[in-house]
Amino acid sequence: MTDTPPPFFSSPQQVFADPAGRRARTALRGFVICLIVTCLWFWEYVNRVYNLAPPSELTLTDRDAGNHEAVSLRDREVAVVVMKEDAHTDCGQRSIIPSTGPPRVFGFVPYSDQTALSGLRARCSQLDGVMYQALSFGGINEPVRPIAEDATDFPLEEFVSGWRSRNRPAAFPVLKPASAMQPEALQEVREGGEGGRAFHDRLMTLELNDVDGGLCLDLSDHPDLSANVVIPILRTMHARLSPDGLLTCLIGRASSSFWEDQSLRSLVDLPVVLSFQTPISLSTPIASGSFLDDDFSRLKDRFLGKDLVIGAATYSEVWRSGD
Repeated sequence: MTDTPPPFFSSPQQVFADPAGRRARTALRGFVICLIVTCLWFWEYVNRVYNLAPPSELTLTDRDAGNHEAVSLRDREVAVVVMKEDAHTDCGQRSIIPSTGPPRVFGFVPYSDQTALSGLRARCSQLDGVMYQALSFGGINEPVRPIAEDATDFPLEEFVSGWRSRNRPAAFPVLKPASAMQPEALQEVREGGEGGRAFHDRLMTLELNDVDGGLCLDLSDHPDLSANVVIPILRTMHARLSPDGLLTCLIGRASSSFWEDQSLRSLVDLPVVLSFQTPISLSTPIASGSFLDDDFSRLKDRFLGKDLVIGAATYSEVWRSGD
């Protein structure tokens, strides 16, 4: 007769046994993922610290130094004070994953305007696109040229190219004809003459290095131009920009008659409508709510399926004690 050992002394079942190595592989994957995330965070931290500008005296670049004279107002000197010029600027470089989607909020920067550049530095991460004064021409017999050597670059020089520019607002340099240019100067472009062909060639060979948004034609000073004159210019811009994935942008007043032309609207990827009115007194806003509503109601049906940008104006007064 054989004695059977009690269950208490039987071999225990190996609950945590992993003969296939499945748990070990899962743990290894988790460790590798955590290591990669830690390395990315550490690299981004070191990159931000490395790119911090050291405290130094205020220096002006060539872009900042242009036209830096005092402004005379009522025979008084007005000093322009730029706050925190050397402060860290968040222009989207802190985000590892770039933002996607069409631009929604835009800013405009005149060339070498210190106040506007300070505002851009303060709000850069909140903007989707920046339109900036860059190119000009006086007629079909004058070349399309930058107003300065670096005018077509993104206004903040540290975000022009490279890793720090990966998530900045989209760049939209602005091409603006001279205010004194007569409508007849563009007539030859429509008629296809020798001057018109030369103007077309200059636009087609226009260099737009590091521009990732598009090119804007600003006709806000020429609201009476007919659509027939503007369309050939837009066609040339579209042919130059489309192969590079850039947008054709047109800036004009809400009262401009060329907005009514369907052929013109079909060539514009990004219409920018300036909704301003001339105030009759200092207490009257340039663009009141009711004025904007009227313009928007009139124009929204004409741009169905497109992103319509509305530009509203503000102004300020400089007051001195005793004046």
